[in-house]
Amino acid sequence: MRIELTEELTEELSEAMAAAVSAAVIASAARIEGRAKEKAPVDTGNLRNSIQHRQTGRFEAEVAAHAEYAAAVEFGTGVFSTDPKANRQPIEIRPRQAKALYWPGAKHPVRRVKQLGQPPRPYLVPAAEEERPAFAAAVAKALRETAGE
Repeated sequence: MRIELTEELTEELSEAMAAAVSAAVIASAARIEGRAKEKAPVDTGNLRNSIQHRQTGRFEAEVAAHAEYAAAVEFGTGVFSTDPKANRQPIEIRPRQAKALYWPGAKHPVRRVKQLGQPPRPYLVPAAEEERPAFAAAVAKALRETAGE
């Protein structure tokens, strides 16, 4: 989610207004982080624990998941991927060192396996989209409350 304040508007903000808007941005990012952590699928907790927010500018903040596989969970993999730049092909799994793959119940030897991928389990984008109306309201309230200062 990206909401931008134009440069002309930010130049006209009083210091009190700017501080209030900046506080609203950070509070919104913290709420997005919390919602994303609630929505993130949990196996070990690594993905959930990797979600953090930080201020990147006076009126900017970033919420990101830093787990190596965060994007794969959010957007899916293989044929299920919702990423427009992704290769939507089945994923071929081959042994790294052995000559064949093994798991209980399989007809052996198995030299390779094609997997369709994993469906997306979005957590970050939905959290940001849910926050959008509250963020707009918080910025409007901050501007109204500091307009006379």
